[in-house]
Amino acid sequence: FDPHAHADCLLERVFERGRPETYRWAHDFYGAERLREFLRESGVRRLSARALNFWTFMLEVEERECLMTRCLQTRTPLWPH
Repeated sequence: FDPHAHADCLLERVFERGRPETYRWAHDFYGAERLREFLRESGVRRLSARALNFWTFMLEVEERECLMTRCLQTRTPLWPH
């Protein structure tokens, strides 16, 4: 298991089900900015509303930032015709 290649999957698990020592490991390994980046870019899609609200508060990320990236993402249709 490569923690760099699978960072989003690992961070999802840490934020949803991690214990305090697991979070400390992720914080030391990835750094606070990488954790904030995950919340902004993937948090809405990958985390429950409860976990997202808690971690955006704890890491001082504005909830708007997380929701805005979700709204700006465009989806490609399955069949463009």
